[in-house]
Amino acid sequence: MRSDEIQKTIKKGLGNYRVKQVSISGKRYDLYVFSEDEDLNLFEGFLFTEITEKSDLSHLISRYRAHVSGYVPRLSFLSYKNQLIIKDYRKNRLIRKTLQKINKSFISKLKKSLTDPDESNFNKLFDRTDIIEEFWILYKKSRDHLLENIKGISDEDERIAFVDNLMMQMLTLWYLQEKRFFDDDTSYFITKFKDMGQKKLFGGFKNYYEFLTHFFEIIGNNVGNQYYEDDTLGKVVVLGPAIFLNGDIDQAAITIPDRCFYKEGMTDTLINTPPKKVGADVPLFNLFESRDWTKGNIDDFVLGAIYEKLITHIERKKLGAYYTPKKITKYIC
Repeated sequence: MRSDEIQKTIKKGLGNYRVKQVSISGKRYDLYVFSEDEDLNLFEGFLFTEITEKSDLSHLISRYRAHVSGYVPRLSFLSYKNQLIIKDYRKNRLIRKTLQKINKSFISKLKKSLTDPDESNFNKLFDRTDIIEEFWILYKKSRDHLLENIKGISDEDERIAFVDNLMMQMLTLWYLQEKRFFDDDTSYFITKFKDMGQKKLFGGFKNYYEFLTHFFEIIGNNVGNQYYEDDTLGKVVVLGPAIFLNGDIDQAAITIPDRCFYKEGMTDTLINTPPKKVGADVPLFNLFESRDWTKGNIDDFVLGAIYEKLITHIERKKLGAYYTPKKITKYIC
């Protein structure tokens, strides 16, 4: 969604409230008052502003503490670059959304919070149960897409186990990518995918999966080194072998079509279409790219919930103790 559309939605929701100017750290902001308690001398409202300086953003979301009386913001809606940041000062919780990744479901919750500002609607705005369910629906479609197209594993149980392992590995690595573990690039895996398509990727890889197996080998086996760097991978953090559980399957015999990883234009479809109405062919990276990571949609809490869905009690026994939600999220966060 475009920045002007988001601003228009918020301004429309704020239109019916009384405006009072408040001073925060020497700067004046409009406060849209929705709650007035004269006995407590507490007047809460929405603060909505466009931020241009990172220092101002940092103050409003990290250092500022709302007073217990007077005119104070309960929620702030901060427009910063291509993001919408929402801060709840009373409960000290925060959402950071990339504008292009805001979907109709979130807009609906946002409008409800603005037009009917009560605790229930605020909790729904920050609740991510629907995010988990939407992601899970698409995750299963991506899983089926991989299972239908992977070649080189004849045994069905082994093929399922391999795909589940691969997807969990990529889920973890994508989260680390967002933290700039790989060549300081938050889009590292898609960057490499596009480089290969444009023949800019060194290494002579026949397909993208060949590149991934090379990447896994490098960051999984160079124990003792914090970083590895070459012309193919760039500068990447070495993780060690813990998250790469592929069993005794012959990696060289496996092929996965590039279309299972990424398709140009598919990300917008996944953002703007309800998950149940999305077609069966969901490339894995488009799924990941369509969601916000760290302080948006997917963070350690959501990852833990997703891992709970992924791993049944029996599967945990098969995969070993490492693949448990608490341990994996503790490792990556």
